[in-house]
Amino acid sequence: MTDTLRRVMIVDDDIIMHDVMKMMLQPKFDLRLCFNVKQAREALAKWVPDVICVDLMMPGENGLVLLQYARELPDLEHVPFIVISATSDENFFNEARRLGATSLLFKPFSRIDLIRAIETALELPDV
Repeated sequence: MTDTLRRVMIVDDDIIMHDVMKMMLQPKFDLRLCFNVKQAREALAKWVPDVICVDLMMPGENGLVLLQYARELPDLEHVPFIVISATSDENFFNEARRLGATSLLFKPFSRIDLIRAIETALELPDV
């Protein structure tokens, strides 16, 4: 059954967000949950998602670092990124857009908003 599900990676340092997003997205999607950019890099070496949802503000390396990393790799350069954050700092969002973020989602968000953002990202043609 997992073979037919679209693959979504969630990168967020908050365990509560992991639980909430897991409840929102399973069983509709095949999920991989990572707590930081290092874990995400390790997972991406073995598993290429259809969409990556990344928290913008995390301790250590932030979501922009992962976005830039992915854009430099042939297997990941076209994977849509949904940048998620509670911050309203326009500089971060402008940089996310410059690096190729597909969409932005502000916390708190609803299940409908999250699924709509993922489904919209999945419909985008490869650039």
